[in-house]
Amino acid sequence: GTDPANTNCPPFHEVYAKVGCVRAPLPPSPPPSPPQLPPPPAPPVPACGASKCDAGAPCGLCLRAVNASECPSSQKGLRVLPRCTAQLLQPLAAGALCEADGECGTDPANTNCPPFHEVYAKVGCVRAPLPPSPPPSPPQLPPPPAPPVPACGASKCDAGAPCGLCLRAVNASECPSSQKGLRVLPRCTAQLLQPLAAGALCEADGECGTDPANT
Repeated sequence: GTDPANTNCPPFHEVYAKVGCVRAPLPPSPPPSPPQLPPPPAPPVPACGASKCDAGAPCGLCLRAVNASECPSSQKGLRVLPRCTAQLLQPLAAGALCEADGECGTDPANTNCPPFHEVYAKVGCVRAPLPPSPPPSPPQLPPPPAPPVPACGASKCDAGAPCGLCLRAVNASECPSSQKGLRVLPRCTAQLLQPLAAGALCEADGECGTDPANT
């Protein structure tokens, strides 16, 4: 506690003498302050069971479409509203307004704040998460392959070789019983006969090696 500016012994010395007495000790330092207690936990947020939620389910929020009387009173107030997204709304308190355009299940056609704004208010409750999507259906198995078509070695083929077919000229007893039945027969071409089952009838006029004279 000496004074470095008290140059009492020239040319530049500060000299002190010890006095024969006892100095009262300095008072003890005050005890340290007790540690501050942490703030009490926030009260639990109620579930949204009884709340009116117009939207917000895809984002885990409860959003209520505001009435016209709750809309911001100026266009500037409408322009500065945050978007209705989970990222922007999660930190905000209940009652906060947001402008929507289909986010989080909002209705882009619900223009509730003139002239063309969709405004929602955050409701202070916890929304139950949406159930998980069902697992994808297993892929459908391909149909079993068709049985192999036997070779025509032992079959009686009257025509069809140019088209890769085996065609047999039918007996009179196998002919369609009416003129209408004859008129609706397909032509004996590979394109029309390939999809048809064995035994299908066709009318020929020289196609695929058929005999146009075999009436």
